[in-house]
Amino acid sequence: ENIRPTISAGGALVRQPDGRYVVRMEPGTREATITVNALVDGTLRSMGSSSFRVRNVPDPVAYIANRREGRISRDELLMARAIIPRMEAFDFDMAFEIESFTMVTVIAGDVRTYSTDGNQFSPEMTQVISNATRGQRIQFENITTRPGPDGRSRSLAPISFTIN
Repeated sequence: ENIRPTISAGGALVRQPDGRYVVRMEPGTREATITVNALVDGTLRSMGSSSFRVRNVPDPVAYIANRREGRISRDELLMARAIIPRMEAFDFDMAFEIESFTMVTVIAGDVRTYSTDGNQFSPEMTQVISNATRGQRIQFENITTRPGPDGRSRSLAPISFTIN
């Protein structure tokens, strides 16, 4: 409670309930300087400052059953039951949630599309997967996230499987 951090123009520090800070930067900002002062014996003292490069938060990558593509059994796909977004090659632990997605497959020569909210397969999707035949392709598309820690929604790359 005695720490008084500040950030250079183009940024904002938001204190979290646990005492940590989240930095929010304006788009286009490439560098920020954080200065820390502390209240010591009633006097504000400089504890130092440091400059940081600013990078955009990359899009998460969507996975089902720890995979993105390839051959998969109906049972494995059914057991997975959900799309899980993961951060890859990023230094910070950030969580994203799936807002909605679409499943596309061909049944009896017709392209069928099923949509749902959240990351879980809908009952209708589960039924289609249960009845899928060997060699049938199932794609998960239009995968969108809820706004992440940086306040932006994301559109993720599709996932494609072939039932074996």
